[in-house]
Amino acid sequence: MRLLIWASSYGQTIGGVPVLAPLLAAALVQRGHAVTALTDRRPENLEARETRDGVQIHRPLFRRALAGDVTLVHEIRRDVAAIKAEAQAELVFIFSSGYGDFFHHVTERRHPAPLVVALHDCFPEASFRADAMVGRNLRAAAWVTACSAAALETARRHLPALAPISSVIHGALPMPVDPPAAPGGGRQRLAYLGRLVPQKGVDVLIAAVALLGGRFPSLRLAIAGEGDERAALEAQVVRLGLASRVEFVGALAHDAVHRFLAAADIVVMPSRAEPFGLVALEAAQMARPVVASAVQGLPEIVGDGETGLLVPPDDAPALADAIAMLLEDPARARALGAAARRRAEIKFAWGPYVDAHERLFEAILRR
Repeated sequence: MRLLIWASSYGQTIGGVPVLAPLLAAALVQRGHAVTALTDRRPENLEARETRDGVQIHRPLFRRALAGDVTLVHEIRRDVAAIKAEAQAELVFIFSSGYGDFFHHVTERRHPAPLVVALHDCFPEASFRADAMVGRNLRAAAWVTACSAAALETARRHLPALAPISSVIHGALPMPVDPPAAPGGGRQRLAYLGRLVPQKGVDVLIAAVALLGGRFPSLRLAIAGEGDERAALEAQVVRLGLASRVEFVGALAHDAVHRFLAAADIVVMPSRAEPFGLVALEAAQMARPVVASAVQGLPEIVGDGETGLLVPPDDAPALADAIAMLLEDPARARALGAAARRRAEIKFAWGPYVDAHERLFEAILRR
């Protein structure tokens, strides 16, 4: 099979899409498929073209072009048409919607192929209009997948015609080879990993840590990630007198994620919105319990009272109480983490994730 994958981000930033897109593309190459990837060039000092893990990766300056550079728009349109002619794709897969989608549609007639679209967000209603890019993608698709039942339900509610041509393929990750070490040593360490943006609710987590300070003098929180809200969060830490308890460690390389999560007793996801929540899966692989907001797709990963604890979003006291419950009962925390790892090995296994995509693509091509 010759496959063209469009991804809003491919391996260079934090988040589920930039992690999953290159892993899936490489896995399909290993199974004998020819894969070409098109993604935005972020940051702009990246190579415009490279081959990695057998995948031909192209990075036009989509965002810069669509910011108003008409000459660049025409150049990229020609370049994308040439890439498509070279790839001769039998199927196009928009893994995540982004700036490049426009260039797919304006070159599609010259190189037609069935389209599969994956949804990695619970988009607002306006995104499903025929004149919006997500809506245009979905109306052109032969099939649509969603990263969670929550994301699929949102899409079907706003665009009912998707019901007979859509399904869920939950996110997954390869399981780490080495088993995680058990937490211990009397530590009381919390970890947050993700973008520092309002959607992620890090301000709620910091407020919860302030509420816990008197009960747990040794409690520490490590925050990994970058984003526009970092300065405001650092100011909140100072204002609440938490400078000795909260550490901002910045962005992590992908190979450092497991070590970071394994160093914690509890991983916290205080999100206000989370279509899937790959960090919850990464924590489960490290046998760490997750305390998370009960929003969108997170309850599909975190079993409340089984692999972690769920709390209402935007509720710092409830979040603090759930964290305290596990800090006061380390045996229960370890049991939840062990159960999370077992569930990850079965329900979110990497091989079946790749199988599901491969079967879907082959079924589309047999039509």
